Amino acid sequence: MNAVLAQLTALKGVNHASIYSGEHGFYSTMPEERQAEIINASEMIAMIFATLRSVDKTYTEVYLEFDGGLITAYEIPDSILVLLSTEKKINFPMVGMGVKAVSAIIRKLLTRPEDSRFNQGGARRDLPQQASSASQEAGIRSPILRPVDAAPSRRTGTVSLRSVEATSLRPIGLDHIEQWAPMVGRLKDLLAEVVGPNADAIYADCLERWQADYAPVPENVPFLVELLSDELDSTGEKVQFRQRVAAIRW
Repeated sequence: MNAVLAQLTALKGVNHASIYSGEHGFYSTMPEERQAEIINASEMIAMIFATLRSVDKTYTEVYLEFDGGLITAYEIPDSILVLLSTEKKINFPMVGMGVKAVSAIIRKLLTRPEDSRFNQGGARRDLPQQASSASQEAGIRSPILRPVDAAPSRRTGTVSLRSVEATSLRPIGLDHIEQWAPMVGRLKDLLAEVVGPNADAIYADCLERWQADYAPVPENVPFLVELLSDELDSTGEKVQFRQRVAAIRW
């Protein structure tokens, strides 16, 4: 497992990596004194994903502020969590691809530890009652978190959970999203100038795919532009749309 953690921390902008499974244990490069916080945060994030699945939402990533940066949490099959302590400005698509690249190995390491082909070591912490007892001893209080959403008008409200503890975690504020959300909405207007009434359907489909694959941050808006452009039929339409986007002073 050490090799997998090393591969994850080698991604640009990633400071520490942790792997959490309620059934199979916890592995992390975080300092020992911080691991109880990450375990508690992992339990809370696992509850978030479970709650979202119960209402047919398909989030696979959650972003939380942590020590001036982010905890970026990915859920991979078998309800395994990969948590990365990252800087705030990172290439989210590339990091996500890095996680996907090792997800199959992680599953095999956790579910088939007796197989020497996959047993690469790593400091494991067993989880039964460990996180809750550690937090009780520390007297830690827990926040209520919600996934960041680029379209709060479509998915409103906070996900109410019986949260577990994490001292230095707090939800990412939505202020920055509210500030640049008009920029994303403006793309639909530009699209309508090129394709007319069809813009609504094209935009809705592309926005949904963009939200599923990319973090809702301004740096990833160009990927939405690419998705929209790819849906246009002719080269002329693509050129017109890109020119209109390039002409705007965001």
